[in-house]
This record gives sequence, structure tokens and C-alpha cells, in this order.
Amino acid sequence: MKVCYVSSYLPAHHNAWGGAEQACYRLAKLFAANEQDLTVLTTNPDNRIKEVFRLRSLKTFEGPLNNKKIVRWIRNFKRAFFFPFDIVTYFDAEKVLSEIKPDVIHLHNFSYLTFSIIQSAKKLGIPVILSVYDNWYFCPLTTLIKNRKSIDEIEVCRDFHGFSCIGCNFQIPVMQKFFRFLSK
Repeated sequence: MKVCYVSSYLPAHHNAWGGAEQACYRLAKLFAANEQDLTVLTTNPDNRIKEVFRLRSLKTFEGPLNNKKIVRWIRNFKRAFFFPFDIVTYFDAEKVLSEIKPDVIHLHNFSYLTFSIIQSAKKLGIPVILSVYDNWYFCPLTTLIKNRKSIDEIEVCRDFHGFSCIGCNFQIPVMQKFFRFLSK
């Protein structure tokens, strides 16, 4: 069986990563150590090291940019925006997945690669498994809180990723700066 893992970052390969990425990395090493056919798709690595599994970088909209501040801003925008979809990643993922032809895709933390991975897999008819490590999949703020009037008065969001998130995005400092910039 050919399996494809997807994670925005990986320990040892990227300078920034968290628990979800570490879980993906450990599973990938275990899977490959058992001589399974595995490819891991991720963003462009900061460090190149030899692995027991195949590692492929997916192109992203912000990939060709050299300014780290702008790249960070675009990634935060993609991650928090009401419809996180990277058109560059979509077409590159479609191309890469067509080449490797996995039987199944296992998604880990893919917020910077966006939901375009799922759309590419759907177009190619590849089943997708999702490991949920946090609430980003449902809420761009990861809180699932629609309105917070006080600590005791919280409205839980039941809308999930979509146009209703626009109001919530005003709560994110980087988005507040962006909307102030647009209103000038």
C-alpha cells in the first residue's frame, strides 16, 4: 500500500514545528522502518537531511518570496482567512499526487498548505484520513468561540470555516492591521 503523509512542517527539516508535526514525523519513521511505501509532503524545508522515507516539497503561493516577514504575514493570512485555499499548492499537489499515486493520504497539521490538498485528492479520487490535533480545521482562530462578551458569556461557534469567520478575523492582530491598511 502506498501512503502519503501531509504536514506543513516536520522536526529536523523545519525550524518551527509543534506536537502535530512531531507525531507525523514519528509515525513516518515507524511506517518507513517497517518497509512501507511512504512519501511525506510538506512545505519547503529549512534543513535538508537524509530520511528513511521520501520527502517532497509542495509549492505555495508565498514560496518564491525572500522576505521572511512577508512570508509569515501571508501564511498567517492563509491560515486565518475565512477560506484557506492556496491555488499554487492545489495545482502542485495535483501534479505530485498524480506522480506518486498513493492509495491513501493521511493529513496531519496542514494549515499552511491549506485545504487545497483535500481538493486535489478529491479530484484524483484518493481517500483522505485526517488526524485532528487542534481546532484549526473547524475554526481559523482555533477557539470555536463566535462571540465572547465576558469570561462567563461565550457563544460556541457552530458555523465552522466559511464567510461567518470574517467577523472573527477582526479579532486577530495581524488581520486588524491588514484591514486598517485597506481602509486607508
